[in-house]
Amino acid sequence: MNFIVCSYGGSGSWMLVRYLKNFGNAYHVHDRYPPKKLTYPNIKTERFSEKEIEIDKLSTFKVIFIYKNPINAIFSRFDSVTHLQNIQSKEMKYSNIFTKKEDLFGITEYYNTYMNKSERNYIIYCIKYETFFDNTTNFNNVIGIKNHKLSYLTTKEKNVEVNYGSLSGA
Repeated sequence: MNFIVCSYGGSGSWMLVRYLKNFGNAYHVHDRYPPKKLTYPNIKTERFSEKEIEIDKLSTFKVIFIYKNPINAIFSRFDSVTHLQNIQSKEMKYSNIFTKKEDLFGITEYYNTYMNKSERNYIIYCIKYETFFDNTTNFNNVIGIKNHKLSYLTTKEKNVEVNYGSLSGA
């Protein structure tokens, strides 16, 4: 089995890649635009490549989009210009989110390109990070991997305290 784990970052994608490597090949992708026809992941760029996956191999690939509360994701990972470039953000200044109070990194667009139904030749399995750990058995069943409780993950959150009131101007 081949797993392609996609996210806008700060959402546990690398954690999920490491977990899925127990069950097959797992690839990490930060591509804002999933293709209509599934293509091989480019390991160097962490994007989808131009090379389409052959129809007879398509069933051996699972595409998973993992997402997290955007505010928590931003505070977890978005302080790096390199990361902002990786997710194809138009905005490169982390500090501007405090003054402009807008979706400067395009997280809504990123989320919608994976969540909205589209005519694709593959399924995108969407996983909410905050509920993953309590639903690992269900996840495994849906993805088609064996349940081995010893391999289950536990959450390791960064201790980042977010004052939501300061973000909203309250």
